[in-house]
Amino acid sequence: MYAYQKMAVTVVLILFALFGLQAQKPYRIDLQMDGGLPKGVRLDTAQPDSQAVWDALRTLRQDLFAASYLEASIDSVRWKGRTATAWLHVGQPWRWLRLYPGQPEDPFWERVKLRFKNYRDKLLQPADIRLLREQVLQELEN
Repeated sequence: MYAYQKMAVTVVLILFALFGLQAQKPYRIDLQMDGGLPKGVRLDTAQPDSQAVWDALRTLRQDLFAASYLEASIDSVRWKGRTATAWLHVGQPWRWLRLYPGQPEDPFWERVKLRFKNYRDKLLQPADIRLLREQVLQELEN
């Protein structure tokens, strides 16, 4: 009887190894958009689980923002099985068209350490806007 039990356990383990340990199919992201992703922005379309899909889409949007695509948005996501279809709006990269002093006099901008020539016809970076805003607020508070 002991030999039959040992053989049954072996058969069960073999069946489990053949059928039960197969890797699950990954979740897939299908992007719907006009054109392709900008240079330097990538998306891994195969993800291990649904939370990783949401994280990848959030990271994609942040990467687009960092690349000056400030209009970037994920308009909607529809799930069908393990595939998430995401409708993405990228927009155009934002550039500084013309940045010049307005009402505050030039000494104000000098105290804020803003050099207008540094921003002419360059990509608009969210980090630049954040830094400029913080410097202006700090100067106005003083």
